Parts: sequence; structure tokens; C-alpha cells
Amino acid sequence: MEHLEGTWVGDGVGEYPPYLARFPFEHTMVIEKAITHNPRKLHWAYRSVARHKETKEGLHMETGFLRFFPEAIDHGKLEMTCTSSNGLSEVNEGTYTQDSFDVWTRYNGITRAQQARRPFVTEVRRICEIRPQNEPMTLEYRVEMATERSAMQP
Repeated sequence: MEHLEGTWVGDGVGEYPPYLARFPFEHTMVIEKAITHNPRKLHWAYRSVARHKETKEGLHMETGFLRFFPEAIDHGKLEMTCTSSNGLSEVNEGTYTQDSFDVWTRYNGITRAQQARRPFVTEVRRICEIRPQNEPMTLEYRVEMATERSAMQP
């Protein structure tokens, strides 16, 4: 995941059927190695902000940590924690390779603040693919989610 660290800026499209039609947004994600008490540990911090493309109104903000547990030189397990401005907190688990990761909530890995609004999120999947062969290098980041009213939406 050597290419993951940095600031990624790009355009995205959001959708939450049947409540919200497709809408464009600008997305900024900053991923950096976290300062840990043990330099051998692979702990990274990230923060993410999405703004409406036309109005620049803030739509969503989250922050969290990525903890990498190598199983070989080019792949391993990944834990990702995420806390959002809407009161949702996630613990996601999955795998990573040199240029991608795929994590999802497991084992009741979601909790929310008491004042969080319905419909409640029940499941989240996050997929990241880095394309170092592109010039410039690109990153695709997808978030899929389910709520108590809707099934997982890719």
C-alpha cells in the first residue's frame, strides 16, 4: 500500500435511493502514516470530506485509522475504524493487497450516537483501488451501505 499515502482529490457521484437522486460532489481524502509508539506497526490515519460540487456545501466528513497486519510482502489483513460527523462509528475488517483494500462491518461493528437520525445504517463496505499505472496515478474509492430501510447499495 505504498502508493496509498497522500492527499487524494477528485469528483464523485452520490445516490441514496429512493430518498436522494444522483448528485455530484467533490471529495478530498488525506491518508498519512500515523505517529505510533512503535515504528514497526503499520497504523495510518485518514480524514475525508465531501462537498456538493456546485454549491460547495459540506455533505459529509469522517476520520479514522487503518491498521495493516501483513501476511506476506504484498498482502494481509486490514482493520479500519471510521467516525462520521453524523454520529456513526464503524469498525471494518477485511484484506489488502499492494494496490487495493476491501473492508466491511462485521461482528456488530457499527455504533451510533444517541442523537443519530433514522434510518440507521446497518452495514458498510469500503473498497479502494489504486491504479499506479495511470498517469497521473488514480484512486477509486467506493462506499456501499445498507440501512434499516434499504438493502446494500453498490
